[in-house]
Amino acid sequence: MMEIYLQICIRGLIELYSFDRCTGLINSTIPIEQEPASAPYLHWYSSCAFSPDDSKLYVLEYSQTSLPHYLWQFGFNILVISNAKTDH
Repeated sequence: MMEIYLQICIRGLIELYSFDRCTGLINSTIPIEQEPASAPYLHWYSSCAFSPDDSKLYVLEYSQTSLPHYLWQFGFNILVISNAKTDH
């Protein structure tokens, strides 16, 4: 049985994983946003959640220095997920 897992990193990484819990293997990795190799880190992500119908991913981004904070929405019904980023 396949499960979907998510990894976010405070410095800007967002990836989805397809994980087979019976074999313990990660079958695929879907990068949504890549973490920069070095500073400056433009995005600082702190938490995330899936919508109740699993069609969207919400990621909270916060500023190190001042407001505002952002809630990003990624739609999974779009061919290229990284193009589906909208702020709310």
